[in-house]
Amino acid sequence: MRLGYVQSAKRGMTDRLLTELALSLRPDVAALVSPDPQDNLLLHLWPADLRWPIRQDLGRGAAACTLDSTALEGAVFRLSQDLARLPCNVPVILNKFGRQEAEGHGLRPLIAQALEVGHPIILGVPTQTEAAFHAFAGPLAEKLDHDIQGLIDFLRG
Repeated sequence: MRLGYVQSAKRGMTDRLLTELALSLRPDVAALVSPDPQDNLLLHLWPADLRWPIRQDLGRGAAACTLDSTALEGAVFRLSQDLARLPCNVPVILNKFGRQEAEGHGLRPLIAQALEVGHPIILGVPTQTEAAFHAFAGPLAEKLDHDIQGLIDFLRG
């Protein structure tokens, strides 16, 4: 089982890196990444090649988070179905282990499913959720550098 993660202090850098990684591995990748670094609430799901919005409209001036957790769960379910049909060595790239995952939701079931079958995984882990990620992943987690070729080599084992 291979579970790698990347971090960046600069906002949006990890999203750009993971999107570039997913694009470089197409079509041999299962991914749920943000295709637009300016809008991390629009996900791109591969291999289905779907753009999946996960933003809820709370109206003008809303101060609350605009993540639509139901839409995120839908994206996870869709990628989970795709993953079940793919060979176990297909790389999985996931945009982040965020607040939803830290609380036990979001991408966690998909990560567990992929690990059980033997898919190599790379995901973004913000510093705010790093402790929860390590509690979830334990010794499986390997921190990786922001280097496309190094990430590809990790995924290919």
